[in-house]
Amino acid sequence: MIDKGVPQSKPQNILFKQTGKEGNRVQGEIRITRAWDERDVSHYAVYWGEGADTVLRSQPSVTVIEKKSWFGSLAAQLQAPWMVNILTEEIDVLLPPAATHLIVFSRNADGQMNEGTSVELEGTETKDKNLSQKMLLHKKSAPSGMIAGSVTLFQSKGGTDSEHYLFFWGKDKKTRLEDLPPLTQFEVKKIKDGLTVKEIQVSTLTVMDQKLQVSSENDADRELKFEFPINTFIPEGATYILAFTQQKFWFQDDAERRLKGPIAAVSIQDPDGIRNKEKKKSKIKEGLKNFS
Repeated sequence: MIDKGVPQSKPQNILFKQTGKEGNRVQGEIRITRAWDERDVSHYAVYWGEGADTVLRSQPSVTVIEKKSWFGSLAAQLQAPWMVNILTEEIDVLLPPAATHLIVFSRNADGQMNEGTSVELEGTETKDKNLSQKMLLHKKSAPSGMIAGSVTLFQSKGGTDSEHYLFFWGKDKKTRLEDLPPLTQFEVKKIKDGLTVKEIQVSTLTVMDQKLQVSSENDADRELKFEFPINTFIPEGATYILAFTQQKFWFQDDAERRLKGPIAAVSIQDPDGIRNKEKKKSKIKEGLKNFS
């Protein structure tokens, strides 16, 4: 089904040039290369994105830019006919923690085009969203709807001098449940003790208990382990436990950071992947039958 009232041509490109900083406020210039066909376009709406094609719905639009009038476009082309006709807008706004992109859509009085164009914000590094690390779930006996045991993340070697990890409930292998705080978080800092490199792990035990547990780990021991508190309920819709890292933008002065990941995931119902393996075997057998 196509709504012919909304624009049918998306913006060709969007760029963002950082010009300043003030705490978590972003100052800069948005530059939009207009749609090829602007006959049914009246405005361009810019949103924060938590990926290249996913709008951060918890936040309002960053800005809405009116397209140039026919006379304005003609004047711009006459002044600089060799240049691409673009729209520019200065912004000075708060940067949401989960934002990794800016996404722009064509809009008119009838609505907004579903497909947009995006640009990755500097410092997000969302290209590493593949599951790159191992996560294990050791379950103990627990009543229905609850979970007991521990979940462990095995860090990759050769990390940075300071890393921040968070465990979340996930609604699938790649998406965390929204509006839920992390199960736990770990701050890992490398220190030198003579010629030996050690790690100091600072972890919050639970969401309710914010006491810190500090331990010293050898560089060879790369496990981050979380024990589920007694009577931990599994939230509705949770099927996975996901691990994320956090990073700080170069233009931020405080501790507000960006989530990156998931870097690892483990199924709550099938932590050993047995069901998944059985499904793959069944598909292979079915394929062999069809082939024969």
